[in-house]
Amino acid sequence: MNNAKTALIEIAKISIYKDIYLKKTEALLGFNKYTLSSHINIYHPVSWLNIITAIPELPLFLAQKKEIKKYNRFKNDLICDIYKKINAEEAIIITIAKINQPSDVFKTLESQLLELINLQRQCLDIINNI
Repeated sequence: MNNAKTALIEIAKISIYKDIYLKKTEALLGFNKYTLSSHINIYHPVSWLNIITAIPELPLFLAQKKEIKKYNRFKNDLICDIYKKINAEEAIIITIAKINQPSDVFKTLESQLLELINLQRQCLDIINNI
């Protein structure tokens, strides 16, 4: 039982935003066709509209990033802290996707990451039920 709990906690502690999302987007935004399309989208009026409409969400976005940094600095095994980290990462990924209106590659990445976050929540639910 203890080994199972420890393994599930370690899975839930993985930072989807920092360890996967940021590294994956850096890899995708090298010198390739996605870079060109992202630069074209910068000047698209819809992109500017998305950025302008997201300005009210900026304080919440910054608070979520602060929550993730705080957890990553002082990693612990408290379920409530891990839930906060997971919720913050989910909110950031959703906000970034909403602002950027990304290409199909990034939409696929977003859905995969949200699925991983959902699996982390399921791990914590299992721990709570043990």
